[in-house]
Amino acid sequence: MQYLITTFTDSSGTQHKHIAKLKDNQTATVVNAESKEKAMKIYEEDKMIKRILKIWFTIAMYEIGKWIGRELYYKMTANDEVEVPKDFDENDHAHLNGIYGGY
Repeated sequence: MQYLITTFTDSSGTQHKHIAKLKDNQTATVVNAESKEKAMKIYEEDKMIKRILKIWFTIAMYEIGKWIGRELYYKMTANDEVEVPKDFDENDHAHLNGIYGGY
């Protein structure tokens, strides 16, 4: 359960506290502004920035997951052990390998 606690000081210097219980479907946000209109504008901009950052984060996590998955797939399916063909003779390719001086 959430509570909104406001504190104010009256003209005599006495502090007063007001406690209000928020309903389940309510949230409270504090915005520093000079007017209601400016406060609403700041609030909406803040919500929009948070929404954009959340979308960017989601896209970044998706791309990283895709990259990791692809790298794991390549590692798991790699066949590094290649058998030499039975009719292979290294001397047939000596000119390619540079064994006898090459080019």
